[in-house]
Amino acid sequence: MSAPSPKVNLLPPSDFESSFWGRFLKWAVTTGRYIIILTELVVILAFLSRFKLDEDLRNLNEQINGQVSFLQLQEGQQQEFLAVQKKVRLVEQILNTRGEVVDALDYLEQTVPVEITMKVRSVSPKGLAISAVTLDERVMGQLLASMSADLKWASVDVSALTNDSINGIRFRLTAEKAN
Repeated sequence: MSAPSPKVNLLPPSDFESSFWGRFLKWAVTTGRYIIILTELVVILAFLSRFKLDEDLRNLNEQINGQVSFLQLQEGQQQEFLAVQKKVRLVEQILNTRGEVVDALDYLEQTVPVEITMKVRSVSPKGLAISAVTLDERVMGQLLASMSADLKWASVDVSALTNDSINGIRFRLTAEKAN
C-alpha cells in the first residue's frame, strides 16, 4: 500500500482568510449549511404535520357537533324528566303529610269522647283545630286535661267558648305539636 500523500498548498495564505470575516465565511460555508439543512427539515416536518393536525381538528369538530345535536335532541326528554321528578317530589310530600294527618285523625277518634260532636276538623303538620259541641262541660274538661297531659302537644288552647241553650256548649280547640 502506498502512504497517504501530504496536502501541499502552493498558494500563500491571504490576509482575508485570517481575518474575522474570512473565518466567518469559512464557518458559514461548512457548519452553516448543516444548520440551514436542519432548519429546512424542521420546517418541512412542521408543514407535513399540519395535515395530520388539521385532520384531527376536523374529526374533533365532527364529534363535538354530533354530541351537541344529540344533546339538543335529548333536551325535550330532559324537560319532561325534570317535570316528572318535580311531581314525584310533590307526591312524596303529600304522602308524608298524609301519614301525619291520618295519625292526627286517629288520635282525635281515640281521644275525643262520644259526648262531644265535632263540627269542623282541621289538621296540618303544625297541629290541629276542631270546632265542637257538647252538652256536658265535664266531658269538655276531660278532653282538655287529657290533651294537655299528652306530651305530643306543646300547647292546647280553647277559644270561642259560647253557651247555646239548644245545642249546648260550643267551643273551638287548637293544639300545636311539640317539636
